[in-house]
Amino acid sequence: MPQSTINFITSPTLYRLLGVVVLDNGWIVALHEERWWGEQYYDQESGQWYWTKGNYNDVSHIFRVSKDNGNTWSQLCYANETTHWGATKGGIHAVGNQIAAWWSDDFGNGRCTWFDGSSIGNVHVGVNIMNTGDVVTGASSVLSDNGRLIIFKVYEQYDEEKTIFKHNVSFVDPWSGATSGIAAFESDVDYGRGNNLLKFVQRADGWITGVVPTGNSVYIATMNPSIGANISIEHPVMSESGVNSASILKNPSGNDLFIIYTNTTGLGIWRSSDGASWDMQNKVRTVISGIQDAIITAEVYNSVITVYYRRYDGGTYGLYTVDITWNGGNSYSVGNITQIDSGVNGEICSTYQKSAGRGKNKGVAYRKYSNSEATFKYYGIQLNQPPTAPTPTGPAHGGVYNYTPAVTWIFNDPDPGDYQGWWAGHILDANGSIIRDSGRQAGQATSWVPSPPLPSGSYRYRIITQDQHGAHSPYSWEPVFYVDIDPPFTSGHYFGTASPTNASSGYLRYGWTYSDNMYGQTAFQVVGSYDGWQNWHYNSDEVWTSNWYVDIPFVSLAEGNWQFAVRVRDGAGNWQVWQGFNSFAIDRTPPTISSVQNYSYINQTTGTKRVWVYGAYDANSGIQMVYCNYTVPGQAATNSVQCGQTGSDWYIDIPLSVQGEYRADFYCIDKAGNWMIGTKTAYFFVDSQRPNDPHPSAVWSTTTVELTWSTFSDPAPSSGRQSTDLYFGEWDGSNWIGAPMYYGTDIGDITSKTITGLTPGKRYRYTVTYHDKSGNESAYTYFEFVTKKQIGAYSISTRTGRVTLPLYDPLSGVVGPTPIRACNSAGAVGVFELVSTTEATASPVRVGTPSGIRAISK
Repeated sequence: MPQSTINFITSPTLYRLLGVVVLDNGWIVALHEERWWGEQYYDQESGQWYWTKGNYNDVSHIFRVSKDNGNTWSQLCYANETTHWGATKGGIHAVGNQIAAWWSDDFGNGRCTWFDGSSIGNVHVGVNIMNTGDVVTGASSVLSDNGRLIIFKVYEQYDEEKTIFKHNVSFVDPWSGATSGIAAFESDVDYGRGNNLLKFVQRADGWITGVVPTGNSVYIATMNPSIGANISIEHPVMSESGVNSASILKNPSGNDLFIIYTNTTGLGIWRSSDGASWDMQNKVRTVISGIQDAIITAEVYNSVITVYYRRYDGGTYGLYTVDITWNGGNSYSVGNITQIDSGVNGEICSTYQKSAGRGKNKGVAYRKYSNSEATFKYYGIQLNQPPTAPTPTGPAHGGVYNYTPAVTWIFNDPDPGDYQGWWAGHILDANGSIIRDSGRQAGQATSWVPSPPLPSGSYRYRIITQDQHGAHSPYSWEPVFYVDIDPPFTSGHYFGTASPTNASSGYLRYGWTYSDNMYGQTAFQVVGSYDGWQNWHYNSDEVWTSNWYVDIPFVSLAEGNWQFAVRVRDGAGNWQVWQGFNSFAIDRTPPTISSVQNYSYINQTTGTKRVWVYGAYDANSGIQMVYCNYTVPGQAATNSVQCGQTGSDWYIDIPLSVQGEYRADFYCIDKAGNWMIGTKTAYFFVDSQRPNDPHPSAVWSTTTVELTWSTFSDPAPSSGRQSTDLYFGEWDGSNWIGAPMYYGTDIGDITSKTITGLTPGKRYRYTVTYHDKSGNESAYTYFEFVTKKQIGAYSISTRTGRVTLPLYDPLSGVVGPTPIRACNSAGAVGVFELVSTTEATASPVRVGTPSGIRAISK
């Protein structure tokens, strides 16, 4: 184990170092004796030398303190003075900054003291712990976990036959001064003579276990410090020749106890798994050979036993150290032996820190004579203490992250000036399996980013460190943290108000259902747009709440076709991408109707009449419904009749019953609930009665005809004339010859028609019909005539001049009787046409007929 040597205490009056402790405040306190030699003179009368002061010397017990790790020392307080000759025994212990110490001389005079080591006041020296009057051959002590100072003493009593060795145990409460003693036993054997003091440790079960080297054996001593039971010295646990020193250690990382002993042949180790049961067959002897006249002290940490021993090297004593690693069972590995110093003449004392270190050895002190200074000096080996567990500083215990956080820590070491030599880190999953391992990393870094990045999950982490000397710490405690890299998502988006709406007050609630694999919602943001997301016209900003909805004032929302989207944040800081994009229409403008069906007519009085509405329109929400209030002639209006729809056009089928003018008033409502302002009105007329028969007549010639007919008339209520239709064409008696000249042709609102361009002697067929506006057609009759065909002419003289009388083909359309015949120049027989004497075509030539006087047509 690495170490450094420092100048410990230097004084020309130093005699014996009784013990050293390290307080919680870092001060080193030493208990030692100083001796002033008396003056001798020779008595001539008796022939003897005598001391002028006391017996042989005066001994004082002094506490010295170093506040700078042993570099400089000052007297902390003066304990007492004795005037008895003999090697002084004693010990010093500490709890926190409180010191408990004791000392005695060879004649059984002993004291116990306790005080606050961080000051010089309140020093108690009045507790008598011995005063037996007998020769004390050995003494040692231990401060138990329950605060009792237990002092074990061996002293001699002589009778006429032999020397009796008595062993006494004192229980002292150093904080109150209460004492009790037990005369445990007596024996012919001196357990613990001289420097070979009884060495104690406290076991895991609370009992005290010690070792006693006797010269040829090592004995085990046990007692219960809680009840002060008698100490028991067991049979020797090992028998070795020349045993001169022994120590007992407890492994702080387990319950194992180790006995370290030396004899003339070397160093041995013996182990017990509990300190109560010892297997005498399983011991390791002579781990290190060549140790002579050894005085040892040792410590164990993390299964490494560090032994310090004094060995005679021929003319001088050397101080050595060696690390022995316990591999389990009875297996040990021996490290290199290092000589610390030479000329080590006296004691080897361990320095301990009781409270914070729980008995951890902080160093070793030893005495050496300085030839240059002609005095004894004490030196201290400040032992390197392993780092304590590092302090995890990140990720925070219970922290939630949406990335792989850096692992950070603080390096802790009880030794001033030590620094981190290497480190290693582990990430463990929820099952405790290592999933990320940094490996051993040299240097003083105190952060590490695990790689590859961690997926979502629950994790723990731990750090282990080593100082620059190679001593490693325990693992840190294992904080738990969580990684959530998966963003949350929303579903079930909804509006609390039906869309569309014309609301201008109150609130529009937009809500969603939140889902996440690990954590709840911590924030949301809702945005809205009514121009296809070219702009955000509504933005809630980031709202830090667990609510799964937002209430938006309608007054802040303009009219239009909106879309709303939401993103949410989980407890790890993950924001989802925008979701939702739900449509909502706000429409406060009334709808319109562009037009209605024109005035129309119908000639049926049963069934229905379909009336159309055109261009029902609403820019934002669309048309919800078109309604109609219709009125049948002579009846009350029928209101709020829903219309049918075809695209943007709507219609109503109005039942027909009576004749006359029907009225239909149309209006609409949009999907937001806005009603159209005003109405659009359509009319139609029902007329099922036929107009009059025109009954046409004709007056024709060879190439023309004049048709006449009666005026239009229609029974009330009349829808009015719609058309006058003429049918006219050449006829063969069964069919039209070629295309008729008029075939249902509307010739206008007239009652006569002259047709020219006819072929002489041809047969023609004609009729005229009326249609009213309701589509009723009048009765009609077809008529026929044959155009006249002139085959010759006769010229005669009259009183008014000459007149030409045409001669017609008797088969052509000659009107009236034809009693007068004649031949033309070709000899063909023809006829003259007789007409009324009042006709414009009458000639002066008159002819008597059974029907009266007629004139020959000119």
